[in-house]
Amino acid sequence: MSTRLSWLFRIAIAGVSTLSANTAFAQITTDGTLPSNSIVTPQGSTSLIEGGTQAGSNLFHSFKEFSVVTGSTAFFNNGADIQNIISRVTGGSVSNIDGLIKANGSANLFLINPKGIIFRQNARLDIGGSFIGSTASSLKFADGLEFNATNPQSTTLLSISVPIGLQYGANPGKIQVQGDSKGRRTATSPIIDTTNALQVQPNQTLALVGGDISLEGATIKTAGGRIELGSVSEEGLVSLTPINKGFSLGYDGVQNFGNIQLFQKAIVDASGKGSGDIQVTGKRIALAEGSQLESSTLGAEAGGAMVVNALESIDIVANANSGQDTGFFVITYPGATGRGGNLTINTGDLFVRNGALISSGTSGLGKGGDLIVNASNSVQLVGSLPNFRFYGLFASSGQGATGAAGDVTINTNKLLVKDGARISASTFDAGKGGNVTVNANSVQVIGTTFDGQSGSGLFTRSLPEVTGDAGDLTINTNKLLVQDQGIVTVRSEGKGKAGNLNINAASVRLDNKATLSADTQSISIDPNKEQATITLSSPDLILLRGSKITTNAFGPNVSGGNINIDADVLAAFANSDISANSANFRGGRVQINTQGIFGTQLQDVASEQSSDITATGVNSQLNGTVQINGINVDPKHGLVELPRNLVDATKQIDTRCSAGSKQSLSSFAITGRGGLPPNPYEMLALDAMLVDVITLNRDRSDRSHAPVSVKPTTVTPEHIVEVTGWKLNKKGEVQLTANTTPHSSWQPPVSCHAT
Repeated sequence: MSTRLSWLFRIAIAGVSTLSANTAFAQITTDGTLPSNSIVTPQGSTSLIEGGTQAGSNLFHSFKEFSVVTGSTAFFNNGADIQNIISRVTGGSVSNIDGLIKANGSANLFLINPKGIIFRQNARLDIGGSFIGSTASSLKFADGLEFNATNPQSTTLLSISVPIGLQYGANPGKIQVQGDSKGRRTATSPIIDTTNALQVQPNQTLALVGGDISLEGATIKTAGGRIELGSVSEEGLVSLTPINKGFSLGYDGVQNFGNIQLFQKAIVDASGKGSGDIQVTGKRIALAEGSQLESSTLGAEAGGAMVVNALESIDIVANANSGQDTGFFVITYPGATGRGGNLTINTGDLFVRNGALISSGTSGLGKGGDLIVNASNSVQLVGSLPNFRFYGLFASSGQGATGAAGDVTINTNKLLVKDGARISASTFDAGKGGNVTVNANSVQVIGTTFDGQSGSGLFTRSLPEVTGDAGDLTINTNKLLVQDQGIVTVRSEGKGKAGNLNINAASVRLDNKATLSADTQSISIDPNKEQATITLSSPDLILLRGSKITTNAFGPNVSGGNINIDADVLAAFANSDISANSANFRGGRVQINTQGIFGTQLQDVASEQSSDITATGVNSQLNGTVQINGINVDPKHGLVELPRNLVDATKQIDTRCSAGSKQSLSSFAITGRGGLPPNPYEMLALDAMLVDVITLNRDRSDRSHAPVSVKPTTVTPEHIVEVTGWKLNKKGEVQLTANTTPHSSWQPPVSCHAT
């Protein structure tokens, strides 16, 4: 369990202990602050609540203490003309509810206690209208009046208009709900599947709005109505808007939110003939240990909406005991004809960990709802569980379904899918699979499940023996990294057509057996509609260590898909392949627009020893095509080879110019940019390596001796003079003579370039 969740749970448990100590002996007593006070009459285990002050269709009660002990009943005996029963607790003690709260007719019941409310395991509701449990300081009305629980003496007039808002003070009390951890719905559950829950009637609202909200094994239900959980940590106004399902709550007037947590298989369920609405709003929202939010369609009516708003984070953590049951679920059940509701998540960070699941799907005739995630900072899906197939975010059309799956849309700064987690829109039967769209600054798909059998990934799929078509997968990002057997794929494994994979990125890197694929086994019967096509646009595309981009096809008469790549630079190394092959029919088409290709080459047959581009068919007559535009290189020739005969620098300088030579009249040092051009007629390369200035050591024979001072000498060669005559010397020999007038000296130059 994460440090964050452990911290939150400790707060919750500590809060339960504190509230228990304050409320163990509380009962129901009035405070005498109304013009016409409430009357509480004990009748056995029932406290009969009558009287109060009526204003129009509103009935007001004011209590000093309000608690319902185990096995007892608080019965509001209101008249049939009452629309809203509005009760406040002013005495400063927490309300501890472990029995039944009952009212007549279809009246809505408001229970306001600024100090806090605990609903224990035996707490039940028997009312015809909506229930709003709140730790607000007052209730506001449309005519400007308010019913104040922290300053009851200020209430002189009571409103006849409808309630419009809950006004919170500086430190609202907590709301806690406990249960038996047995409220999970099953596929065969009836619409009203349990009475062992805090529950209101169909098409009504159950709202719990306070400081921190904690559900410990609790079950909160309505059959197609509306459930609201809201946490307000400081002063603020929560609006109340009447709707056909009771009330809708708004948080535009709230600046500071508190925390909401569900653990020990806590269940919030608004499933019905048409799914109900669920709205959860707080700062940090955490689910663990098999806890769920569910709003599913069980009949012919259209589904409602599930909206989860967390200012900072949503953290959903499963474990081996809870399996795939931890998460958010919006499902159209088998036999249902109504359309599923949408699931929308708004947060800073969304964490789905250790096999937890967020799912929108259909197993009936109705279309599944859409799954939309707006996370300003990150979406992180990490981890998996043994013996389960689904982890992460899913939209599906299930077995027996003819309705299409909903779409998955993710808008975030950073998307991380790791250690076997997945984002998927799939079809398991005749219904069409949904589309997946990711808009993010960076997308990372990394690793596999703990056993290495299944890669983390982004998927749209049509499964084996399935006739439904798979949807498209679109990724718009700055950086896409797929690594360590990660997968990004659109795929048909049955009769349904595969979708198309569209990637728009500034940089794409595939590393260590990573895969981008659009593979199919389906025959495309519509020549105007492509299937299994990859369209990738990125200035920088790099494939490393056995990574692949494939649109391969399998089966009779199934052509390979097409690959369209638009990249400034494409590099593929260490057996990283691009292929549009067909095992049994015609190969596909590979079209690459680029300024440079490195490390890969066009091959008729792929090799395990090289990186290849192939579009092979079942035979050479059915091979596909490869077209590379933008470079003047025949792809069959592979890379542009660099010169193999490197320049020998030792042969570029004459030995007479070396240090210590007899003709060492000067020195030549290579400094600054470093290196020499291959010959004197070429310029020095702009990217030559820089080297530091060095000092030449002229005494190379013995570096241990101190340098010897040598006086320079000048050797003047003998002059060559012209013979002008001859004469006999004293020995009688002929001797040549010449004019001895001196001429200017001449010395042959020394070349420092080797010959």
